[in-house]
Amino acid sequence: MASINIITSPAQLEELKKTSTLLIIDFHAIWCAPCKIVNPIFVKLAEKFASPGKIVFAKCDVDHNQQLSKDLDVTVMPSFLVFRNGDLVERIQGAKPVILRTALTKLVAEVQAVDSGSSSAAEGFAAPGTESTATGSTTAAATSTAATAATASTATAATPALAAATSSDSDAGWLGAELPKPYSDITDQVYLKQLDLLNANSEFGAAQALFDMKAPSKGTASSKGKERDSDTAASRDWVESDTDEQLMLFIPFQSTIKIHTLQVTSLAPAPEHPDYDKDEDTPSRPKTIKIWVNPPHTLSFEDGEGPATQEITLNSSDWDPKTGTVSVPLKYVKFQSVSTLNIFFVDVENEDAEKIRIDRLRIIGEKGEKKEMGKLEKIGDLSG
Repeated sequence: MASINIITSPAQLEELKKTSTLLIIDFHAIWCAPCKIVNPIFVKLAEKFASPGKIVFAKCDVDHNQQLSKDLDVTVMPSFLVFRNGDLVERIQGAKPVILRTALTKLVAEVQAVDSGSSSAAEGFAAPGTESTATGSTTAAATSTAATAATASTATAATPALAAATSSDSDAGWLGAELPKPYSDITDQVYLKQLDLLNANSEFGAAQALFDMKAPSKGTASSKGKERDSDTAASRDWVESDTDEQLMLFIPFQSTIKIHTLQVTSLAPAPEHPDYDKDEDTPSRPKTIKIWVNPPHTLSFEDGEGPATQEITLNSSDWDPKTGTVSVPLKYVKFQSVSTLNIFFVDVENEDAEKIRIDRLRIIGEKGEKKEMGKLEKIGDLSG
């Protein structure tokens, strides 16, 4: 709580508005049960993003500050008010952790981008108005035989080794599992320039790293799996989540394709190993994955709570121990004419973990006709 200010007067509020770029206030009450539910999320966001004089988090007890709450029209508990350069820019009412996290992450990213002079502010958080097809739930069956190794890495007991797969295609890249016949690796159809990934930790790779055609750079990882030392930063060619264990990925394709299988590689340390560090910063492999076909843009985390085209629950036995890869068979009839995918990594294998690690993704299926990529709308230009 050291990073959270406690507001006790209107004068203090005005001072915080004057001395901060972004001010986020949690209006709460001691007797309010929903306030207690969402409080840990608010505290975690404060610990992650608070920056003195720039991004400030505060709490205000409505019973102790009744006139102030009335002046700001606070009638629902909890209410989260966000001020940017002194002006009210966001009001979130009720215990809605997904909406709170999404809104604050976006606003913080915008402020940080302005400060750094970068144009890479987070976009694509708007909820789309798309309809989802019927939900399907299936347990993925991993390919039991590892792909033929071009080079072999020794495995530690805590994490899988890497193996390279051969392919009849001359331009084929690394695969963590065999291809189901008669399908091929069509990962090269991903339109890399318009990928969008929400809640990714900037200390690790960007979304494009997931589709790198080379083998993951880390054949093994420490039992803790954190890999944060400065001398390893250049080789962090994988993705880890930021504020919690969820990731939301939007994938546009250069052609309309048919998808048979999704291969997911995660070199997170195995939780069953006796030396595995169970603290919250140790990354974990995904457990639940939700996939939507042909959304026009990135889904928000709130949309991720709704029905998907397919929902998959992974078991520890599904993962290939040599490559750290799981083959996820999709309902082929529902993936016949795919222009875009939205993949939501919902939770992780280790319930104690608050980070997820994804090293590679491979799209297996059939290519279709090329489409004019210039007609794709930019994420920020899409209307809901």
